[in-house]
Amino acid sequence: MRLSGRRTGTAVAVALGVAGLTAGARAVASARAAASVPVRVDMPAVVPVALSVTQARPTSLSASAAHARTGEPLPGLAVRFYSAAGRFLGSSTTDGDGVAEVVVPPDLGPGGHLASVFGDGFHSAARAVLPAGAR
Repeated sequence: MRLSGRRTGTAVAVALGVAGLTAGARAVASARAAASVPVRVDMPAVVPVALSVTQARPTSLSASAAHARTGEPLPGLAVRFYSAAGRFLGSSTTDGDGVAEVVVPPDLGPGGHLASVFGDGFHSAARAVLPAGAR
């Protein structure tokens, strides 16, 4: 964080709660200092997502999400699944191994289905299509 001028001491003291002010006075002083003090925030880069989709069983679809450069699994990503016809089949969150799975109707048929991850500000958007006839 970059603070400048006389406000540095005030902002730091208020942030640490050592200015000797009451809670209300600290809040007012903090708001005044924050309104005029430039602060630099470094945001992390967006993680590129590599996504693949498989249908190991006729009654389920699964997707694997990994960091596109390192191959590390990405847990906690929301994955949405769609049929080849575009019908929403369900959503699931990737587990510790980066795998998400949904149960699908047995008459869904193989191939052409889609898994999709929407960008959330920390991860890129990604999608994968299971080729027709593939499992």
